[in-house]
Amino acid sequence: MKTSKYLVLIIFLCVGIACNTDDDSNTDSFSVQNLISSQVELQILPSIDNFVNSAVQLNTAVELYQSETTETNLLNAQTKWKTAAIAYEKVYTFNIGEVRDNFLHLLIYPWPITTNAIENTLTNNSEITQELIDNLSPRAKSFAALEYLLFKSDLTTNNVEFVNSEKRLIYLQFSSQYLKSLSERLQNIWIPNGANYGARLIANNDTGIDGSFNLLFNGIYNIIDTGKVTKIGKPGGLENSAVTNTELTQAYYSNTSLKLLKSSIESVENTYFNPNGLGVDDYVFSITKTEELNTIVQEKIEAIYSAIDTMSTNLVDAINTEPQLVSTLHSRLNDLKIVFGVDLRSTLSIVITSTDNDGD
Repeated sequence: MKTSKYLVLIIFLCVGIACNTDDDSNTDSFSVQNLISSQVELQILPSIDNFVNSAVQLNTAVELYQSETTETNLLNAQTKWKTAAIAYEKVYTFNIGEVRDNFLHLLIYPWPITTNAIENTLTNNSEITQELIDNLSPRAKSFAALEYLLFKSDLTTNNVEFVNSEKRLIYLQFSSQYLKSLSERLQNIWIPNGANYGARLIANNDTGIDGSFNLLFNGIYNIIDTGKVTKIGKPGGLENSAVTNTELTQAYYSNTSLKLLKSSIESVENTYFNPNGLGVDDYVFSITKTEELNTIVQEKIEAIYSAIDTMSTNLVDAINTEPQLVSTLHSRLNDLKIVFGVDLRSTLSIVITSTDNDGD
């Protein structure tokens, strides 16, 4: 009888140990490397391809407009600019590691621009040459500069200005070529037949601040912080100063600021949940064994979409006429930032390094 009791106890302990081993195995079996591979193949590379294609199409539209300066062709170039800018927001999430080290974001889309630099270049030079454009600051020839050139006035007035100024047309052409070359340079960093950073990101087994997942997470956090601080807070007088300045909005001339912000948050959502592969949500679930935190992230993202859609006008006008709605959007962005900067950071043992707003 005593022997039987001991036998039952031994079997119970063995089963218990086996169960614990299985639990540990389930926790440890999640592959961060597979997560990064899924992100590279299903999110990063397709987003970059889309951006490159849109930059090429923008350049083609500008060339068409240069050959035939009609309002229809100018409108087409404007539309292609918006498409390219929205596409770039999906790429900016991955401004990490070697890409960030190359300062490509500061070359592709610095804003606001100093419009005087563009107008002075046009006024003070008898001709616009490639060498002249090459020596200009990125602020005078990249996304924001192209926006100014394409949208500075109403369609008819702007078209007349181009018709009357061959130099302005050439400046536009060189600027669109510059953006196209930058998009291809960005693509070359990532792709297998280029510098192949995507493969190195996948193979990176570092678990510290330079580890692949830490870099990916910081990319997501940075785009949320940029949305809150730079895209909404500063122009809306909600960051360190109550003074509003609509000229600080990301897309002041084209009234595309809210669309660009929404595109960037869609990128956050796609990276986090990755509908076609492994996402951050899968990693969180593997640790917490619950969808509670993932549900909170989804709710905070939906609240941002709702705050954007509630505005009845573009961001520039909303800052002046609907300041409470702008403030609500700013708060919703901050709510998402807190979830990433506190709850997820703790759960995933992340180190937040720096954002593009540090030091501002």
